[in-house]
Amino acid sequence: MRNWRYGSTKYFLLTILLAGLTAACSGTLPSTELTPSSAVPPDDYRKIINSGIPATIAKQAQVSELQKTAGAQLGDWVACLKSDNKPNDGLFAVFIENGKIVDFRRSVVTDHCESAIYSPLAPPAPPVKESSMHLKRKQARPTSKTD
Repeated sequence: MRNWRYGSTKYFLLTILLAGLTAACSGTLPSTELTPSSAVPPDDYRKIINSGIPATIAKQAQVSELQKTAGAQLGDWVACLKSDNKPNDGLFAVFIENGKIVDFRRSVVTDHCESAIYSPLAPPAPPVKESSMHLKRKQARPTSKTD
């Protein structure tokens, strides 16, 4: 005759073991929620791209609107860049996080750059030198004296 108590203990331990293994496998996955600093796309993303991408690619390039990154894409936001400059012509994906470019590469299918709507990526404004502006103002003033 079988010991009923021994069979119940064995069943109980097996249940505990399976529950423990199941709990260990169901760990918390990384959160895909945006951090407060990255919840809103940067307004000056065109400036960020223009200053962070090599000029051989960015010169006369076109850029798409920002999109939230998805899947295995880096950063919080992605914009597509269309360049006609040889040998760097083609579509590029630019990844932005916390107002900085974290990566850029040739576009792949998951970036959806081939279906994006593009507009010109404006060139950066040349830096204004105070000394030259000061000289221009002095030159513009009339030098005649009144008696």
